Amino acid sequence: MRYFDNFKEGHGFDYWKQGYQSLLDTTVIKIEEDKDKKDRVKIKLSTKDMVDDEIVYKYFEGYRDVKNIDGKWRLWDPEIKEIENPDFLWFYE
Repeated sequence: MRYFDNFKEGHGFDYWKQGYQSLLDTTVIKIEEDKDKKDRVKIKLSTKDMVDDEIVYKYFEGYRDVKNIDGKWRLWDPEIKEIENPDFLWFYE
């Protein structure tokens, strides 16, 4: 289930916000235009969370579509997945 589906199912802002309470940091590792798909950006991210007094790192990659609506760029459908234990090359590709 994608995170914005929670709103479609009737969950409110407080429910959505709970998912970010442990978040300490989000870092953009890479962001670039998708050369094959117009209005799409490819991204790699890392997050740092505090879970049970321990820092937990997670890594994500995928893409996010954007749309120009009334002259303003809006974020649209994301397709982002967690990458478990990426090797060091993942950070440089």
